[in-house]
Amino acid sequence: MVEKNIKEWSVDEVCIWLNCIGLGEKVDAFRDNTVDGETLLSLSIEDMTGELGLSNLQAKKVIRMLTTTQEILSIDAGGLETDKGSKEAVQELEDQIRRLKLDLEAKEKKIKDQEQEIRRLTTTKESVPVVQAQPVEPPTPHHSSHGGAGGRPVVRGAAVGAAGGALKVRY
Repeated sequence: MVEKNIKEWSVDEVCIWLNCIGLGEKVDAFRDNTVDGETLLSLSIEDMTGELGLSNLQAKKVIRMLTTTQEILSIDAGGLETDKGSKEAVQELEDQIRRLKLDLEAKEKKIKDQEQEIRRLTTTKESVPVVQAQPVEPPTPHHSSHGGAGGRPVVRGAAVGAAGGALKVRY
């Protein structure tokens, strides 16, 4: 709501203001003299005490409260100019939040898809080629034509011969 400048107040608005500052009992005098906002701003202490029946202290209160009210209204008016910039700043921030939310949703979807892929890979047995180990045949001993009698393998013959030789050395 845009606050009106005091100069633009009607007689009724002046009377409402008097009630707000605690001088409601003086409303009739202000109404009888058709004191609007512009007139209120032009009143001196003598006008208020002489014409409107206020005490000296009440007149000083009116002057003091007029100053305070003007300060409040000027702050509000300054705030209204700032509000235009604030509205733009708020809109810009809301747009940025909207973009960030969309970006976050996209990243969350990507994470979810990747998690599903991980679950799929770890829980299903895909056809992965398995290489079966083939049994290795032990090497067969070679037969030598120079071997022992009856075609015994050379290795066996050598072992028997060595064992026999060892026995002979001991005796």
